Amino acid sequence: MVETWIQRVVRVFKEKKAKNPNYKYKQAMSDAKIGYVSGASGPTSVSGLSSISTSTKKRRGKKRKQRGGSGVADNASTLTGGRKSRKKRRKTR
Repeated sequence: MVETWIQRVVRVFKEKKAKNPNYKYKQAMSDAKIGYVSGASGPTSVSGLSSISTSTKKRRGKKRKQRGGSGVADNASTLTGGRKSRKKRRKTR
């Protein structure tokens, strides 16, 4: 049977913790990374798992353009104020 990632980390943690009482789980994760082989031959290669993970992924929309009075408008007379720049706000305070 192939060792899973969690099993490997727990095994490394127990071995190193027995020798060093100050050994952390975080260190065991980085130590277990050395020599661990993941991929299609591992136990995580469930056929339905890959399709589920891609379908539940959140999709990000396009970023909206920033609105504000930073540019010059063609119809400047119809605009009623706008956001003042940082320099102008500081001067008026």
